[in-house]
Amino acid sequence: MNIKTVFIILTFFFFTLNFFAQEIKIPVKEMYHIQSGDTVYVKRVNYFDYKGKYIVDTLFVANDSLYFHKKDKGQFLYVFSTNTDVPITYIPLLQAKEQYTFMLCSNFYTGINYLLLDRRFNKDEHDFLKEFYVLFTKKSFDRKLYEKEEYKLMPVEKAESLIAQQKNNFYDKLARKTKLFSASFIDYIKTEIELGSINQFLNWYEDTNEQYIKKEFKKTGKSPVHEKYYTYFLNRKWNKNSIQYFRMVERYVNYQISQQKGIFKNYHKESETYNKESIIRETTD
Repeated sequence: MNIKTVFIILTFFFFTLNFFAQEIKIPVKEMYHIQSGDTVYVKRVNYFDYKGKYIVDTLFVANDSLYFHKKDKGQFLYVFSTNTDVPITYIPLLQAKEQYTFMLCSNFYTGINYLLLDRRFNKDEHDFLKEFYVLFTKKSFDRKLYEKEEYKLMPVEKAESLIAQQKNNFYDKLARKTKLFSASFIDYIKTEIELGSINQFLNWYEDTNEQYIKKEFKKTGKSPVHEKYYTYFLNRKWNKNSIQYFRMVERYVNYQISQQKGIFKNYHKESETYNKESIIRETTD
């Protein structure tokens, strides 16, 4: 994946947060495509609600800065832009949903102003998140599973080991600065790391072992490798603002539909049989 992006998720290097008034100030010099005098639309990113009201506020740039008050409790991901377009994350998920399994969030955040907003969000957290996604795009979990542009054949255990090594590198970087971060920020990063590594492993596994999985599935109605990872997923709590969490929920729903139909496919059109909300409640509450 040739992405230099820097996951502008949140390319706001400096802003001040008054914890009593919940006032946030963002200098526009740290933002893309926004300048003094612009009208800026604040859009909430919610991977599970594509058709809802995504524009939550309208701001005006004054004194080369954006000023606003945090209105909602909890953690939310927002995008700031001078247009009213649907947030870019929604477009492929609406128009080409069958490709969701092979998408990384680095495909979504190029050149756009994102802010992960919480009751506590400081510069240390922002800087770490920016660096985290720069590294994530350059050294994704599955990068050692490729030969040129194709996945390599290898034992499952070796692929798991290579991905685990890369995952541990990300955790090591987080561990060095954990004391600087809030629990909710750490929760977000850990969800991105843990589920990101699983998603990338399953991409490799489904690509290189497609025929084996189909035969195994036809014979037994399940895939032991998938079962192992989905059991792990369902027995832990995750941050639902993470796109990796969205990908895993979609993957698991697809797996259930495969079981219902008795045919394993990378993508089945969703039926009304499966309620994603129940999965979300189970894995985030």
